[in-house]
Amino acid sequence: MGYSSRRKTIWNTTVYQCITPHVKNNKKLIDFVRRVSKKARRVVSICNGVFILAAAGLLSGIKVTTHWAVALELSQRYPDILLDSDKIHINDGRFYSSAGVTAGIDLALFLVEQDYGRQVALAIAKNLVMFMKRQGGGFACGACPIGCVREVNIPSGKYGPVSGAGPEYETMASLGSYCLVDNLEAICKGNELCNRYGMDTISVGASIAFAMEAFEKGIITSEATGGAPSRKRLTYLGLTDFDTLGNSTA
Repeated sequence: MGYSSRRKTIWNTTVYQCITPHVKNNKKLIDFVRRVSKKARRVVSICNGVFILAAAGLLSGIKVTTHWAVALELSQRYPDILLDSDKIHINDGRFYSSAGVTAGIDLALFLVEQDYGRQVALAIAKNLVMFMKRQGGGFACGACPIGCVREVNIPSGKYGPVSGAGPEYETMASLGSYCLVDNLEAICKGNELCNRYGMDTISVGASIAFAMEAFEKGIITSEATGGAPSRKRLTYLGLTDFDTLGNSTA
């Protein structure tokens, strides 16, 4: 956001929203972002919009946050950035960043409070029916106004090490009760694997549960699965062996 005078454009706050992968390497855009952001009073990134600022070389030594799904990529591509993905939003000097799109609303309220005072920000929060400031870290279920820190830390053992964002309630059901799994560490490990490989936990759990029930009811036979199947085999069948699954249930 800026305004023009006869001589130059004066930038107050620049906001960079979520971007698609190809934008990260768009040289013209990166040059524009670098030029404009150096003049701005405040530079704001929403969700993975932080990547365009990083590509422009603006965040060396700056503390930022971003969406948990791209946090590892950001830290690997730009190790000089001080990343803290356990925050809803972060302010470091004139740089502001939010963990996700919904968290961008929290950040917007923070900016309003800076410019217009707490009472104005409170009035906006009341109108939006949201908390003025959410408690806890960034590991909250989507759209949750409380933001309890559902953080998981399994340092060792059969399912360790696992640390970071824990499973949401849908994941607890799909990887847990759907699949007759009552081991919380196993569910957390399944959640971590799904996040790592970009798989939807609800679809994964439902597919595995379907394969299990189909076998129990004789729809999928031992012959189709190559013998009495283990849970591992049924997991493979439910997620990848669509030919066998389809032929058995057709």
